[in-house]
Amino acid sequence: MNLISYFIKGYSVLVNNIDIYMIGLAINIVLIIIPLLIKLLPSPSVFNFLSTVLTIALLLFGTGYYFSIPLFLRLKQGNQLSVSQIFSISVHTTKRLLIPFIVLILLLALGIIFMIVLIIAIKQDPQTITNFLKSFQTTWSLTYFVVMGILGLIFSVYTFTPVYFTVENLGFFKSLKKSFTFALKNTKFFLIVLIVTMLVNFVSEGFTFLITNSDLLLLVRALVLNFTAYGTLISAYLYHQDFKHASD
Repeated sequence: MNLISYFIKGYSVLVNNIDIYMIGLAINIVLIIIPLLIKLLPSPSVFNFLSTVLTIALLLFGTGYYFSIPLFLRLKQGNQLSVSQIFSISVHTTKRLLIPFIVLILLLALGIIFMIVLIIAIKQDPQTITNFLKSFQTTWSLTYFVVMGILGLIFSVYTFTPVYFTVENLGFFKSLKKSFTFALKNTKFFLIVLIVTMLVNFVSEGFTFLITNSDLLLLVRALVLNFTAYGTLISAYLYHQDFKHASD
């Protein structure tokens, strides 16, 4: 099977298992709705903390759900997965991700502190720093392309992480390492993932010129990005399984 065929098959599998996509989309819709509901309450500031907690919990659960997709597909072969089973597997995966995420957040915090210390040390003009940070919010700027390129590269290299984490039941950081190594050994597949990721991100940003309502824009982006992320992950899972069987 050629590499493009894996993507065609991967997205076909997603369409045939549309429940996987719809549940993931529902999680994203709830994330969009929560802030809107809080604004409608008589005293929204009182519920801001609750909103933040719910958002963080759903983001973690959504990540756990995304990581569980390869395992859903493996268990679905010849069997039916109930919603309760999908929920149970997602919760278990989310629990396994908690400690690694805390470690990553701590490392990120240390990185930010290091940057602040570095900025103070070189006595950089505060206005220059402010302008640089604002440039991240400007679509189609040079900074935007650089950031999108870096994020696309990271996503592409670590596409196989959920496969190792849930299907092979490896630890999070070991899964990252294995995914990185596997991607480097399969550069053609990795490059296709990178191209697909970048193209979809650019198309997603292009919606800003067509949709002025910010809430509707978030929903449309969720529709497109979820479908692409899930389809690409399934394609990676199918490719990895064939590669593994060929190596055995």
